Amino acid sequence: MGTAVNLMAMLPRDMPHRMQSDFIEKRLVFAVQQQGDKGYDVRDALKFIVKERENPRFRAFDKEIAQIMLSGIKMFRDNIERHFRVHSKGIGIFCKNPEGIKASNLIVEYFGEIY
Repeated sequence: MGTAVNLMAMLPRDMPHRMQSDFIEKRLVFAVQQQGDKGYDVRDALKFIVKERENPRFRAFDKEIAQIMLSGIKMFRDNIERHFRVHSKGIGIFCKNPEGIKASNLIVEYFGEIY
């Protein structure tokens, strides 16, 4: 199974889909990015969420979910890192403009694959 499937399977079943997406896409992805060059292991990102005290991005609820997921990961018997590794798809782009990017604007021409 892939990392995303494993992560989604570890979230509480009664957690609304919107909240699951918010945790994975906003909280966990941010925590992975904060790991820098070592940001390939989801376990480190989850530990970061649990331990981070200063960042208002992580609520008590996020810390609880991260701890639940860490506990679940410990139950895996074989090569844990393989199941919870982040696979880079490139560096991506970020828009610093508070107004964002308007619909239908061309940023740059691109030739290649988009995942």
